[in-house]
Amino acid sequence: MITKAEIADCCMISAFSMNEKLLIMINRNTHFYLPLLFVLGLLLSVSCKDNPKAEQTKSVPEVAITQSLAPQYKDIAAFMGLSISDSTDMDKLLIFKALYPKDSLVSSDAAQNLTFYKGIVKNGKARALPIFESREKDLSLVLFTKRGYVGSIWAEVLFQQNPLNILAVRFGYEMESEGYIAPITEAAFVDQFTGREITFDGNSFALNQDNSILIEGKTTIDGISGATSTSTTVIEMMNNGFINLSGYLNQ
Repeated sequence: MITKAEIADCCMISAFSMNEKLLIMINRNTHFYLPLLFVLGLLLSVSCKDNPKAEQTKSVPEVAITQSLAPQYKDIAAFMGLSISDSTDMDKLLIFKALYPKDSLVSSDAAQNLTFYKGIVKNGKARALPIFESREKDLSLVLFTKRGYVGSIWAEVLFQQNPLNILAVRFGYEMESEGYIAPITEAAFVDQFTGREITFDGNSFALNQDNSILIEGKTTIDGISGATSTSTTVIEMMNNGFINLSGYLNQ
């Protein structure tokens, strides 16, 4: 019986014999086989160039990341009557300034003013008061703030500079008694400031509290009944705010 090892040896001998015969045949017919090998080499070379490894890996398309506009700026723009979208460049829409303590007015930017704005509407605190000026319209928005009985009260005041009139006001508060403070956000109180002229010679606003003038000023505002402290704080905040802003408004 022929073993598997003997069969393998025979296969190896046969393969060797075939390779030897092939080499002999190529040597005898060099003039025929060399051109053939040259053509095969060219074909393989072109095939490799047409299919480089770099092209085997598909490139991943870049995805543009669009940063959404801060919701505070959407709210500010709506209050100022300006049209914006998520792609709006706020630097092209607004001019940013900030009023630091001791009447130090400086140029600012969108990010810095947003930080000031967030601080004020969150807890009435910020290192400076942000100012937002429209590049297209005679509109400016400024924020004032003042300590209340327990927490803070603030105002967003939209005004025009020619003539110098208030166009709209929004009041906010934090950690104050709802029963006394909530009426400052109601139209009956807020609308008294709309359309009023701003002055620098003394107070812009007087306070009439329960038929008594507690604060002298150019335009009389009726205080909130039963909330003398709150009414006084709001009027003082508005008067002091515009007095501190006089350098900016007079420039």
